[in-house]
Amino acid sequence: MAHRKWTDERIAATLDAVVADLGRMPTRTELAERDLAALWSAMRRNGGTRLWAQRASGGPGPATARRATPADRAAPPDHATPPDRATAPDRAAPPPEERIRVRAYFLAMEGAPGGPEAHWLRAERELAA
Repeated sequence: MAHRKWTDERIAATLDAVVADLGRMPTRTELAERDLAALWSAMRRNGGTRLWAQRASGGPGPATARRATPADRAAPPDHATPPDRATAPDRAAPPPEERIRVRAYFLAMEGAPGGPEAHWLRAERELAA
């Protein structure tokens, strides 16, 4: 297969198709099973998998996809800032269930022990603290 450049638009289109099929952000293994292992690497190079997972879960859509800047990488993730301390007063916090779902997903991606229920419960505890 010829080497093709992963642009933000191509990443978004490919990821959108997989998310539509699965109903959620795919894992690295699921992408590899679909012969899309390069997509994971491309997401990491173009803003990070967290950014793309956020977009897949209803954040800024693929049309607004952009490469992360050093300032983006230095900023703490959205789930680390309590809603009452948000930097922009008009920025609405995601619903609590959505924050739990995203954190549970990343616990699984980080290799936290346990299954989906354990990840969900741990995410609830972390976000409640």
